[in-house]
Amino acid sequence: MQPSVLEDAGTSGEAPMLPTPGGEIDDALQVMRLPRDDLSRVRQMIKAIDKFALDMSQKADERAVKLEVSAKCIDELMQERVSFEQTIIELQGRLKEQRKTHQDEVESLRKVMADTEKQFVDCLQQIKTLGEEKEQRQKELDDLKAAAQELVEMVDPREDGAEDEPPLLDRLRGAP
Repeated sequence: MQPSVLEDAGTSGEAPMLPTPGGEIDDALQVMRLPRDDLSRVRQMIKAIDKFALDMSQKADERAVKLEVSAKCIDELMQERVSFEQTIIELQGRLKEQRKTHQDEVESLRKVMADTEKQFVDCLQQIKTLGEEKEQRQKELDDLKAAAQELVEMVDPREDGAEDEPPLLDRLRGAP
């Protein structure tokens, strides 16, 4: 088993400290007296960590921007929803008023129809009654004509040879 890089850091005979550009981390790594290979690996790891941290920071910034855009969209949608809800309430009120108005009109039309139906039934009854009266009067007229014809025949019997003369009924009709 090989000893850890940190365990061997303080022993003599190790790689000498290298001057590094980049500040405190490089200075701290050189103070630990790590071998050159380990030192370059640690630097690569630090660079990778820095790059990862920078990427994560950029992604967090991008997510923050997206979140802000989403929040604005949500606010706009909520305002639109409130507007729609107000419109719905207005339309429901109008609909209720129109229903009431139309309900009153429907009731009025129902009353007119009921009155019209009653008048129609009355007219039909009157037509039936008048038809019966007409039949009765026609029968009475026929009876009177038959009775008058019998009376004329009794008063002025026709003789077989007197066909040139108009009947008494025609003569009576022509009289002033």
